[in-house]
Amino acid sequence: MHIPTLNFAGASPRKLAILLLGLCCLTSARADIELDIQARREVQLTQEDGSILIRQEPATRLQNGDRLILTIHYQNTSEEAADRVIIENPLPEQTLYEPGGASGDGATIEVSIDGGQSFVEESGVNPGMVTHVRWTVASVPAGAGGEVTMRLRVFKRGASAP
Repeated sequence: MHIPTLNFAGASPRKLAILLLGLCCLTSARADIELDIQARREVQLTQEDGSILIRQEPATRLQNGDRLILTIHYQNTSEEAADRVIIENPLPEQTLYEPGGASGDGATIEVSIDGGQSFVEESGVNPGMVTHVRWTVASVPAGAGGEVTMRLRVFKRGASAP
């Protein structure tokens, strides 16, 4: 049986981060916000006692069904507070949004099912229809930062759903 894969093996973690960061959109009023994105995959290991250990490792090679975790770190590098910081991220190709898969430090989270044209709260939205996630942070003090996270499943077209 052939398992389709997304292969980032030729890309260093930094190159992969730059590639994924290109997916991200940021808006903020009058402040400089720096973004750094990290792509990791969850790996489940069965221990001798039968318990399951879950750990994260760099997402250099992904297979259909893998859980992909994208974490975007943001930092206000200006000398004044950044009000209404909005981070928007389309889902990478060949991924599906996991229900309740977005989180963020003090962020309001919304999703889009129409390619980022409009956003609503996640409640009641079919996760398979999600195309974008948006985090809104009311204020980020000067020099402060935080992170937002999105959990996805890798799903290569033509493969059976994970």
